[in-house]
Amino acid sequence: MLTGIKTMESRSRAFKNNLLAVVDGQLDKMDLTSYDIIILPMFKHHHFYLVCFDMNCPAIEVIDNMHKENCWVLLKDNPKFLSKGTPCKVRHIYLKEVKHPKALFIPHVALRRRVIGWGPRKNFTDCGIFAMRHMEAYAASNKPLNCGFNKKESEQQEQIKNFRMKYAAKILLSDANLLKRKVIEDARKVADTKKVA
Repeated sequence: MLTGIKTMESRSRAFKNNLLAVVDGQLDKMDLTSYDIIILPMFKHHHFYLVCFDMNCPAIEVIDNMHKENCWVLLKDNPKFLSKGTPCKVRHIYLKEVKHPKALFIPHVALRRRVIGWGPRKNFTDCGIFAMRHMEAYAASNKPLNCGFNKKESEQQEQIKNFRMKYAAKILLSDANLLKRKVIEDARKVADTKKVA
């Protein structure tokens, strides 16, 4: 988290350390020069959204599930770093730390909010599910974002429930989960108990 860090140097250092933590300290995974699409999940004020770099177009898009009337993610730029919106700060720091061969074009590209037709007006709790689905579906800034969400919020709830179960299963059964074996053993015990009953 970069909140409360005042100097540009300390923010850059914190950003780089956070990236290193995400890749478990494996420096080779910090090299993103061969990627054309780079998606950064953002978490601020208990809300998840995405900043997507499309290095081919080039374009930078913010994808947020909230309806535009309720969205608080600021896209404003400003010469003063602390007055920039968070996506602009990320663009500024990210490009300094990750030396992508197409990075020279990006500072001149305006950030834009991706318009989605399924943004809920009242659902303030499922932003993580929306962000994960948006990451799965994002192909490029010039391609449709086909997430499969229904435009009616009442019908989205069943879809969100299904995605929540899918993502929970993927996380729990991932090889990255150090407790994967225990999760499987416990699930078998529960299943065996149900068979007996």
